[in-house]
Amino acid sequence: MSRIRDIANILSGNTSMATDAEVTSSIASHAAAADPHTVYLKESEFNAGGKNSIINGGIDFWQRGTSIAFGNNYTADRWHGYHSSGVATASRSTDKPSGFQYSLKVQRNVSATATDPIYLSYMMESLDSYKYQGQVVTVSFYAKAGANYSPTSSILQMSLRTTTSVDGNVISGPWVNTSYIINQSSTLTTSWQRFSYTGTIGSTANSIAIVFASFHTGTAGADDAYYITGVQLELGSSATLFSRSSGTIQGELAACQRYYWRSTPGSVYSTHANGMATSSTTSYSHMHFPVPMRISPTSVDYANVGFGDLNAGVINPSFVGLTSYTGTYGIVVQVNATGYTQYRPGQIMNNNNVAGYLGFSAEL
Repeated sequence: MSRIRDIANILSGNTSMATDAEVTSSIASHAAAADPHTVYLKESEFNAGGKNSIINGGIDFWQRGTSIAFGNNYTADRWHGYHSSGVATASRSTDKPSGFQYSLKVQRNVSATATDPIYLSYMMESLDSYKYQGQVVTVSFYAKAGANYSPTSSILQMSLRTTTSVDGNVISGPWVNTSYIINQSSTLTTSWQRFSYTGTIGSTANSIAIVFASFHTGTAGADDAYYITGVQLELGSSATLFSRSSGTIQGELAACQRYYWRSTPGSVYSTHANGMATSSTTSYSHMHFPVPMRISPTSVDYANVGFGDLNAGVINPSFVGLTSYTGTYGIVVQVNATGYTQYRPGQIMNNNNVAGYLGFSAEL
């Protein structure tokens, strides 16, 4: 029975030793399935890395903060928000279906009267898009309406779009020769539902985007919002169990940090980077990224930081920015202020504030 036991362990993904009774039960359930592989595929596919191309589809990571105003900017990691009137908010919610930690709440702000559409988009770089050329794909997601969700018939519009542009940005461009592979209206209720839609990607598609659009009406109530999580894009004509893109929480965070990384050391004078003042007004410090970024960062955002040393303390900056010494593995950050001592070593530190941060973006 031991060899059969080993085979059963392999099939079920169990690395511990099974009893004879467990082996018999496993074989019986395997034989009874309409498709003998069904039982074991469903066990293993839940965390199958690479099946789902949507990074942070489970809405686990919010490096930029957990409540972010819509403008033309990123919200939860990898999820871009756009609202021309700027009266919408993306926030992390614990209202979610079973099996998830969070959802993304897209809300038109209370008492807002602007009715221009609110867009939430996921833009996939070309390296992740090429494998879908000429293939049948399925998009699936979980969504529900807030108590005061105002779009007509509680509709949430979802489109899967492609472009021939390389590393296209569906909001800001480049995005030419648009094809709508899927363009569907989902009717939301105040209970969680899973939706799935299928289409065929064209052979010349170089970039893919999933765009959710809500068209609100009237004056916003207290919960003029929808909630979404478990977004998945996969090969094939049917939706399978949700899987994080990397297969693990640790891997998902690393995948997010390839596009955006925020240093948040978390105490009042924590150090972000070590460097030196090269003049009385300019300093340079080197930072190493936790994972290689998609491209050299194109922007930096920060709050409550400065450059300083043990003698002078932290000095509020007049400028924090990128330098030409920027790559995918690390960066030299320039911090300008008045009052440095030339050639004295120092650090970029939080300035008496636990919420200090430095963020670097390599987004599309």
